[in-house]
Amino acid sequence: MSIDTTKIIVAATKSTCWRDSPNNKNSEVIEIGACLLDIKTSKIEHEAETLVKPKFSRIDDYCTEKTGISQYEAEEKGIPFLEMCAFIKEEFDTSKYAWASYGDFARVLIQRQCSKHHVWIPFGKTYINVKYLFALINHFETQVGLYKALEIANLNFVGDQQMALNEAINSAYLLHYVLSIRHQ
Repeated sequence: MSIDTTKIIVAATKSTCWRDSPNNKNSEVIEIGACLLDIKTSKIEHEAETLVKPKFSRIDDYCTEKTGISQYEAEEKGIPFLEMCAFIKEEFDTSKYAWASYGDFARVLIQRQCSKHHVWIPFGKTYINVKYLFALINHFETQVGLYKALEIANLNFVGDQQMALNEAINSAYLLHYVLSIRHQ
């Protein structure tokens, strides 16, 4: 099956985190947001988000401060990781599209967690790192954070910064910006 190159899924995650563990190697997805970007029009055609129940870790006060998600909220409103994978596949028909995120964190986190659960990642094989692409197109020596990149592109962050879906949508707008740049 060929990939539809007129649209791309852009995803973002929030994860468990701890003040004393800067690399967060045991982090788990606790929220995922994704949207389907029409490359030509920059319109978001579909969006979805869900909370995810952590299985191997807990959400402490520090993590709640960073993500806006409490352990109670994840337990009450979240779904298990495997259900999240099925949800994303169904919502976006992920085999038809490439996918992207701002930076490599979401990709690595999802791959690591899928490996722990012995399942395939819920997205297609083709992945675009928007953070790297933005630095490459702008000839930056180092990559910049999403908020700085939006500022450079004269775009404003839309929505609550703690929500994964809003991060995905803003990353999608930035991806459209990058794909629209014409260098001479």
